[in-house]
Amino acid sequence: MKRNNLALVLSIVAQLGEASRADIIERSGLTQPAITRIVSELLEAGLLEEALATTTVAKRGRPATSLRLAQGRVYSIGVDTRLDRTTIIARCFAGVISHEEWHPGFADPTPEEFFGFIAERVRDIASRMDSRLAGVGIALPARFNDDRTRVENSPLWSWTDVDVLGEMTKRLDLEGVPVLFDHIWNAAAIANSRFLPVTKGARLAHVQVGYTVGIGLTHNGSRFSRFGCAATDFSHLPIQVEPWLPCPECRAPACLESRIGVRAIESRAREIGISMAGDPHAISRFCHELAEVAQGDDERARRALDIIKDAAQWSAQAAFMVATATGATAVTVGGYPEYLGDIFFEHFMAHVEDVMPHLLPLMRRFDHPAMSVDLDDRAAIIGAAVLGLEQMRTDPTVVMSGSVR
Repeated sequence: MKRNNLALVLSIVAQLGEASRADIIERSGLTQPAITRIVSELLEAGLLEEALATTTVAKRGRPATSLRLAQGRVYSIGVDTRLDRTTIIARCFAGVISHEEWHPGFADPTPEEFFGFIAERVRDIASRMDSRLAGVGIALPARFNDDRTRVENSPLWSWTDVDVLGEMTKRLDLEGVPVLFDHIWNAAAIANSRFLPVTKGARLAHVQVGYTVGIGLTHNGSRFSRFGCAATDFSHLPIQVEPWLPCPECRAPACLESRIGVRAIESRAREIGISMAGDPHAISRFCHELAEVAQGDDERARRALDIIKDAAQWSAQAAFMVATATGATAVTVGGYPEYLGDIFFEHFMAHVEDVMPHLLPLMRRFDHPAMSVDLDDRAAIIGAAVLGLEQMRTDPTVVMSGSVR
C-alpha cells in the first residue's frame, strides 16, 4: 500500500508538472495527513522538491509553494539502437538530459559484441555521475517474448532466441540496477504518450517508419503488453500498388517496407543523385537534402516531391490501418518523416483529409497534425530513458531505501 501511494503521488506531480498539496489530495483521494506524510518522505528522499508556485495564489502574503520532480537526484540511462546509429543518454527523473552520445550503428552484431559495448558505455557514464542510477532502458530493433527478456527475432539483425536480459546483466555488473527492454516502436510510443495531452484511458498508437515499419502501443502512458504486432509483421504487410516493388525478404509483389522503408526511398532518390552516407546522422542528412531538392522548380525537384508524396500517402494508409486494428484514440507518426518535415506532413494530412477524414479527430487533437512535442525522431531514446525508470515509478522505495546505485 505504501509504495502504491508513493508512486501515485509521484505520477500526479509528473502529470501536472507542478502541483500543490491540495491538487494531490483532490486527484489521489487520500487524506491530508496521508499526503503530508507521503510528501515529506518524497522530499526527504530527494524525489520531489518545493518551488514557488506559478499557478496558485498565496494567502495572507505568504508565498505559495508547489511540488515538482527533483532535478539531478535520480537518473536513468536510455539506449536507442538503429541500423545507422546508437544513441545513449542519461536523463534525470525530472526529464533533464545531462549526458548524450552517438555512435555508429551495428550492421549485424553478435549479442556478445553488442552488449559488451553497451555495458562498457553504461558503466563509464555511471562512474561519472554524482546522482543515483535508477535503471537502464534499452530500445532494440527486435521482437520480444511477452516479458521482454528475450529477443525472438529481429528484422535487422540475425538474432534468434537471445536472452538479452541475461547477456546485459552479466556484463553490466551494477548490483541492484534494473535493465528493461522494449522494441524501438514501443519506446517511441511511451515517450509520445507521456508528452502529448492524451486523456486518461486513452490508447495511443505510434507508427515508426524507418528501415522497417513498426507499431508501438500504450494505454494510459504505459506499455500495452497484449498488443502483439511487431515490425516484422507490419513491415511486410502486402499492399496493392502499381508499379509493383517486389520485396526481397517477404517475396510479396509489394509490401509496406518495399514502398516506404527508408531503403526503398533511398533507392528511388539515388536516381536523382541523392544517397545516404554511412554515419550516425545519415538518415537525417539524406531526408533534409531530399526535402530541400523537392522545393525546387525543375524536373529533379518534381521527382523528389513525388518520392515524398508517395511516402506520405502510404504512411497515412499505415496510420489508418494501425488505428483501425488497435482501436487507438490517438495516433502519432515518427521516424524519417520527422526529418522530411512540413513538406511530408502537409501531403500526409492532405491524403488523410481526402481519403480517411474519420482519422482526423485522432490526429488533430494535437497542435501538429501528427506530433506536437518537438521530440522529432528522438522519441525512442526518450522512451528508453523513461523505460529505465519504470521500476522506480512503480516502487519508489527501491530508490528511497538506497538499493539502487
